[in-house]
Amino acid sequence: MKRLLLIAAMITLVMAGQAQPEIQFDIKYSGHGNVTSNIENPYEVQGIVSHVVDGDTIDANITIGNDKVPAGNLIRVRLADINCHEIKEPQSDKMGRLASEYTTKRLLNQTIWLDLDDMGETDFYGRWIAVVYLNGKNFNQELVNLHYADIDDYKDNEFDPIEW
Repeated sequence: MKRLLLIAAMITLVMAGQAQPEIQFDIKYSGHGNVTSNIENPYEVQGIVSHVVDGDTIDANITIGNDKVPAGNLIRVRLADINCHEIKEPQSDKMGRLASEYTTKRLLNQTIWLDLDDMGETDFYGRWIAVVYLNGKNFNQELVNLHYADIDDYKDNEFDPIEW
């Protein structure tokens, strides 16, 4: 009887939205001292944000890497297909500062997953192009939805913001 009550309570919690199933990622060991994620998973690498450059550029210490970006690397990431206003003079404006503050508040010292661009990898400045996921949600899209960024669909990467 206790078992039936426990099962009924668990079902009730799940139905009420109080409990969420644990998300599992297909992680494999590379054999070279690095834990790597499966490339087919949109969450290709995991990292901890160590610095926010501005609203659409961050630095991340990679904790779970892959063949392109092994664990232990510090990389600069440009959020794919969005553009925030600038924070540096002479193009600086209030929206740029607000976007940078929001990105800092949400991402600094947080664990994120990155879907890295498979077409061009890094841009002219050596930044990795990626969609950033925080707690399973597309952070690039979050910036757009909150009007901190505009969609800027670069055709030289694999991403299509229409599909977000």
